[in-house]
Amino acid sequence: MSQIEFRRQIHIQSEQKRRAEIKDGFEELRRQLPTTYTGRKLSKAVLLQKAVSHMKNMQRKESFLLDEINRLTQTCVYLNAELEKEKRMSTLYRQKQTLDKIYAIGL
Repeated sequence: MSQIEFRRQIHIQSEQKRRAEIKDGFEELRRQLPTTYTGRKLSKAVLLQKAVSHMKNMQRKESFLLDEINRLTQTCVYLNAELEKEKRMSTLYRQKQTLDKIYAIGL
């Protein structure tokens, strides 16, 4: 085999490997999409469009959930502050009741 033929064969093998990796990548992408797309035959262009659409949808969900976490965290902070106020008020009320009893007895 000549040097040129040898280089050509290496180039062909490299190209076949590259195409196989791309094909495997598209198959993995197809598997990662919701099951509504897995059984269907989609062109690569449509598959990429569906993947982008799915990612945007997941980003919207993530944003909504992060906003919800922030809202709930703020609510918890507010409720904890209110609970602390209630505890202080309860303590003061019990102290007042004790003092009222002491004064009622005449000590």
